[in-house]
Amino acid sequence: MTTTGFDISRVGGRVGARITGVDISRDPDPAVVPEIDSAPTEHKAAA
Repeated sequence: MTTTGFDISRVGGRVGARITGVDISRDPDPAVVPEIDSAPTEHKAAA
């Protein structure tokens, strides 16, 4: 868990991550955007 209140966790062996704690019905906190943007690169997929 990060200090911004969301979490990116690995869900597969080498591929996949789950992002929780982000309300996608609102504009995201600018502090979390770079971390969310990097999830597909780091984990090969994100949901």
